[in-house]
Amino acid sequence: MNWTDLVLELGRHEKPLAFIFAAEVSSFVEKSEYGLNADLSFDRLKDVLAPEPKWLGRRNLLKDAWPDDEATCDDELINLALLSCKAMLGLGARIPDGPFTDMQQRFDELFPEIATVRLTERPEEFETQKVHVAINATGSHETRFQAGPGLAPGC
Repeated sequence: MNWTDLVLELGRHEKPLAFIFAAEVSSFVEKSEYGLNADLSFDRLKDVLAPEPKWLGRRNLLKDAWPDDEATCDDELINLALLSCKAMLGLGARIPDGPFTDMQQRFDELFPEIATVRLTERPEEFETQKVHVAINATGSHETRFQAGPGLAPGC
């Protein structure tokens, strides 16, 4: 998905954006897209995306410390932006960073009714929900979840 499509999918936003992560999730991530704003220079994107987000503070949201290495290419900026988005989603969801199995276990503890259905023969019965995390050009995050019941009718 190109940048214009990501912006259109995100919808209304207040400030110019530097990075967008968009996903459709059900009992697992069905598809995801992300992109950097090509209208911003690499140096501007690096100023926004490379530093450890101030809101992380002393919160233990990441398994490891924020990387100290200087970003030298778009892929490294994307990895830092995705790490920041993961921490932001973890802040809201109360699921700590770690290996997939640990994160899945915590999710199952928080949402046992979803875990029960996910482990059945019919995980496709979950409705797809949209998740967006955008990082604007000042470094602030905008997180949005499409409202929905979480399970398809009849579950």
